[in-house]
Amino acid sequence: MHYPSKEEIQALSFVEIYTQQKELLYTALNDFQSDIRYEALKCCFKLFDDAAGINYVDEEFVLNLISHIKDEDWGDKVVSFLAKLGSLRDQIIYFRIMDLFGQLSCVNPEWGNSLGLLQTFPEKIMKEDLLTQMNAIELCNQCADLIVQNNAWSAIGSICSDIETAVIIQGKDMISRLITECIHSVAEKRSACLLSLENIFNCRGLISSGSEFCRALYYEIGCETSALSFLLSIATNPDDDIRIPAFKVLFSLCHFDWAVTDMVNKNNYFEYLLNRDRDTTKTGTIWKYDIIKKLSEHPMAASLFSPGRLFHLKTYVQQGAYFLPKDLLVSTETS
Repeated sequence: MHYPSKEEIQALSFVEIYTQQKELLYTALNDFQSDIRYEALKCCFKLFDDAAGINYVDEEFVLNLISHIKDEDWGDKVVSFLAKLGSLRDQIIYFRIMDLFGQLSCVNPEWGNSLGLLQTFPEKIMKEDLLTQMNAIELCNQCADLIVQNNAWSAIGSICSDIETAVIIQGKDMISRLITECIHSVAEKRSACLLSLENIFNCRGLISSGSEFCRALYYEIGCETSALSFLLSIATNPDDDIRIPAFKVLFSLCHFDWAVTDMVNKNNYFEYLLNRDRDTTKTGTIWKYDIIKKLSEHPMAASLFSPGRLFHLKTYVQQGAYFLPKDLLVSTETS
């Protein structure tokens, strides 16, 4: 077998090597001399110097690079290269590389954190078939990197497009695990799970045909307390990163008659919403107003609310989010 010299490797472009001397490249990548291996890797890195280079990348190429991922001298360079490659190439290569990062995060969590490869996970996942999506989500959930896990939890809600899809995902036990993480996890992961639930409750394909499916999820959230009490406890947290996802879920629930009925039966919920003194923060003020406005515009509002309650809701909306009583307004202006 011919072992190329550094000069031979340096003289070739990536496309020349891959179209004429691919075996030479793979031979060099596995050479016992570290300087030969490094020159071969540098040749691989030439990929982005040629616009046509990306078209020659296949799974064999990726697997050959993966074998060098743990090399202490240039493993980080290979990781960075794969990250860049994963953001450009097609879905098959993307998921192969994503699989790699899911496995390697246990070896070095910084590789998952610093590269941003999986930061685009929820967007990329929408372009692949459902089975691949779920397999990819499962891989990321097993990853030791919390950022990657959070992206996976967020992606679960993004792939629920209709009742059939939701049932399939539920059959894979993903949604039950999502609820468990939502209730018991640390704040950052809980927020990701809440945003996933918001996507599910906002899905047009589920609002009508999947209403009972969403209702079951809602009551599963409240398995240890009422769902509304649980969401309200998070919405009243002083940290906006924690409370805003809860407000988004509460807003999305306004689509459903059964959810609004549950709100009506919880007096402390409307006491919190309609009392401007209960939450004077900008976040609380704006979100409370948006929820009240949504409730007041519900098509079944006249039958869901008592005349007095509906009057209070519409009055609140008419007054605006930052309403001040006239006597307080006068005293403020004259002081």
